[in-house]
Amino acid sequence: MNQLTQTLNLFALTNIPGMRVLRMPLTPDVQAGISELFRAQEHEFMQGIEEEIKFDGMYRPEESEILYINNFDDVDGIKSAILRPQTCQEFSLKSGALESIKAVFSGYIKNGVIRVLLQGFDRRRIINASGFSLVYSENSFARFDGGGLTLDNKLTAIIEDDNLKFASYHYLRQMFDMSAYCKEASDQDLKVFIQNQALQFADAQVFMDVADSWVRRKVVLIQQSGILDHCAASKIAATAKFCDLHLQLSGVAGQEKIVIPADRQEVKQILRFLDEDYFQSPQSTMKYMAKSRRVMDRY
Repeated sequence: MNQLTQTLNLFALTNIPGMRVLRMPLTPDVQAGISELFRAQEHEFMQGIEEEIKFDGMYRPEESEILYINNFDDVDGIKSAILRPQTCQEFSLKSGALESIKAVFSGYIKNGVIRVLLQGFDRRRIINASGFSLVYSENSFARFDGGGLTLDNKLTAIIEDDNLKFASYHYLRQMFDMSAYCKEASDQDLKVFIQNQALQFADAQVFMDVADSWVRRKVVLIQQSGILDHCAASKIAATAKFCDLHLQLSGVAGQEKIVIPADRQEVKQILRFLDEDYFQSPQSTMKYMAKSRRVMDRY
């Protein structure tokens, strides 16, 4: 069957042990709409891409580039769901079920190769039955009493055979455990990080000395996210207050820098915060942090 005529299923990738992949029950008309939506987003995902670059944990792609990982380990059985959808357990809207979703995906088989189309998912996309939701229909708003979800307007990643393609590692690792693919910063990488114009180190040599594997991985992830390049230090410090974390700033207004102290425990708290789940507008201006008000772990 031509992939353009295949009717696609919809699945949820969850954090529920033993039920990582669940099939979403759909009415025929919704399934047709899902098929059209994901095919269109697949086309848009690769549109304008001129070069595919192997992921190394450090490089941030341009708009005309996309990253890839060969031999991606599908530990969750995502491709099996596309191949045998009826063997997947159905999603049930019970307490906490929507909150467990990390991604939604669809896909098809072409010339014997499984192609998976993945969208990231977060709590902003949940329609909570306990809330007061409105839908516009027939020239007026009506209350929607059930629970549900909304889908994104773009794909986060595509899996084709054992090849994973994506544009943002920051969003990809919210769906998958990517620790096996994460590079640790070298001494030279740390020196580049120390020179970042958004940071001021109380003692750069002490930072180098306390940089264990955890610190080195965080540095790579922070550099990959681009948070220090896209968000002003003053805005980052203001958001940190919601996590009960005080970031000291230096410099004049408009040119502030985040002070990185010499204390190893404080360094790790700051690095963890900088690697948190930020939501950004298309202009890369910070709106809010998904895990705000969570108590920061101690090290």
